[in-house]
Amino acid sequence: MGAAVFAVLPPERGGMAAGAMTTFRQLGQTLGVAAFGLLFQQHGGAMSEGLNRVLIAAAATGIIGSALACAFVPKPAAAKATGTRPRNLTGSR
Repeated sequence: MGAAVFAVLPPERGGMAAGAMTTFRQLGQTLGVAAFGLLFQQHGGAMSEGLNRVLIAAAATGIIGSALACAFVPKPAAAKATGTRPRNLTGSR
């Protein structure tokens, strides 16, 4: 994910992008654990029922996230059409 973020930004914005990416990644992980914990709580049911709710919610979140990524992440051909070239972050030429 970091390589994708840094490939589309100018080098002088790298620090800001790294900070924002790390902040949102940690925030997402924290909120995800809290939300799945709420789903897992037992309300008079078996532990397996809570686990089933968590797994279904995780699958749904992954499917929705994939659909949003396909809809909103620009294709590499779009970058070529604008004349921008992604930077090589691997160090090879």
